[in-house]
Amino acid sequence: MTGDTILVLGAGATVGGGFRVRINDTDFEPPLDRNFFNKCAVQSIFNPDDYPSLSYYQQEASLEATWAEIDLYHKLCVSGIISEEQTYEELIQKMDRKARRDKAYRIKMEREDRRWVVPSMAGWEMLHLIREIYKDLKLKPPEVTHHFKPL
Repeated sequence: MTGDTILVLGAGATVGGGFRVRINDTDFEPPLDRNFFNKCAVQSIFNPDDYPSLSYYQQEASLEATWAEIDLYHKLCVSGIISEEQTYEELIQKMDRKARRDKAYRIKMEREDRRWVVPSMAGWEMLHLIREIYKDLKLKPPEVTHHFKPL
């Protein structure tokens, strides 16, 4: 896929349609929600050094559960109900290392309030991870099959 093309498929269409993702010259079945973080495709990219905030919140294998937790924490922080400032103090060294390697990450991080920087960056890291995994989504080459069964 190239350009601004966005393709949204349900799990059945993705797997049943024979789609593959290519990561580091290896083809994988696209990871789906339920065991997203346990799939080889995700594990080949996802590491705490590159995704420090996301690694903090990721406790479940499910993409949806992790995303929901990050979204909830972000909303609670922005509304002033809770603060993740203490979490930021725990993660600041890891996040700063990432920011030194990634200018876009640094700029985003600098614009966030300390009370919600961790869940905000975790959401940003989640989107980055998803883009990295699905950026080379390909349809598996069709197999030569005969559509008529011999009688």
